[in-house]
Amino acid sequence: MICITGIPATGKTTICGMLNEHGIKCVSLNDVARDLNIIENEYIDIDELKKHKIDADVIESHYSHLLNCDLVIILYNDIDEIKKE
Repeated sequence: MICITGIPATGKTTICGMLNEHGIKCVSLNDVARDLNIIENEYIDIDELKKHKIDADVIESHYSHLLNCDLVIILYNDIDEIKKE
């Protein structure tokens, strides 16, 4: 599985959407965690998340690199560009 990570406002969700448009299944780990009901007070139980098989080619989140990834892509951006977001 490919994992896309990076700080907020670097384009993770945008890239995930583009991948889906091209037939590559990309999901947000936040959505997966919500579906599995493993979010408490905005914190996600990573150990519990690791117990589940995620049906996707690519996952995106600022914590996706904590899972068992075959490849991690780290997105970054200039701080001035991030401030604009």
